[in-house]
Amino acid sequence: MVSALAAVTLFFLWIIFVGSLALADSIAGGVIVLVSLFLFRRSRGPSWFPRCSENRRSPGALLKNVLAGLLFMPVFAGKILLSGLQITFLALQPSITLWPGIVRVRTALPGMSGVAALANTITLTPGTLSLDYVEEEDALFIHWIDVSEYDATTLDQQVTGGLRPWIRRILE
Repeated sequence: MVSALAAVTLFFLWIIFVGSLALADSIAGGVIVLVSLFLFRRSRGPSWFPRCSENRRSPGALLKNVLAGLLFMPVFAGKILLSGLQITFLALQPSITLWPGIVRVRTALPGMSGVAALANTITLTPGTLSLDYVEEEDALFIHWIDVSEYDATTLDQQVTGGLRPWIRRILE
């Protein structure tokens, strides 16, 4: 079910990006989608989602995850835009007073997929870079361009920017 849904979705994305329904383009897209799915499935094993093999996910739950992912995209784009504007403002100040540093943030997400998603979204926002993950402490270490406040809850909220609940909704 998940493989078929992924194949159809990827094929439609192929058609949108190519912009043509010509037979040769459709065949090339179909072959690329099938090879991609085969290689992805082979590298990940039989389960694409955490806990999927022991808990069969209903189509409704998968739809909920997909909708959460679609709702997350504009939120994440807004976070990237806001971070970019903050970095631009910092760079254009006559006297730059930055306090770069490394911040420890707890992930509190299930599985390594959630940790990887959080680390990647944090890295994609300007001014932050995920450096390391310590599994025993469930903590990400993130380089942040301006650590101006030292309150732990404020730091966590500023660095993660409310991304953690969205990632949890997508992966649950």
